[in-house]
Amino acid sequence: MSEQSDRLRRIAPKLNALRPDPNARVNYELMSGGLVWSDELPPWEELQDVEPHCLRGIWRYRSTLILGAAEERFRSTWDEGQTLFPNWPGFLPDRQATSWREFFVEQEAKLLLAWEELDERYERQKVKKNGDSAAAV
Repeated sequence: MSEQSDRLRRIAPKLNALRPDPNARVNYELMSGGLVWSDELPPWEELQDVEPHCLRGIWRYRSTLILGAAEERFRSTWDEGQTLFPNWPGFLPDRQATSWREFFVEQEAKLLLAWEELDERYERQKVKKNGDSAAAV
């Protein structure tokens, strides 16, 4: 059994017990490059013994379904998740619908722009700090 499979097995009971929240919020998650709904994870205090980042491949695969171009490298993780926690809200058919495509594209662009702006600010500060250090010598 792979480390990924082991992580999915440990988190499976918690995910399978979750119920869909009609008021769940959806956001773009940078590390997976996928959409994540607020009801797809239990409260953080319940996750101390499991690693929720093991779901990133599942979130990414679902988002590629939304985009209409499934990334097959994530299919086995998706399939394993469906076997281990079939009642998870993340597998609801409406969360795989292509109607989310525009939202996905907008959110991805917005987050990537914010990331680039932050990176540029960091680089400017680094240059300024190095310039100040050189002037002090």
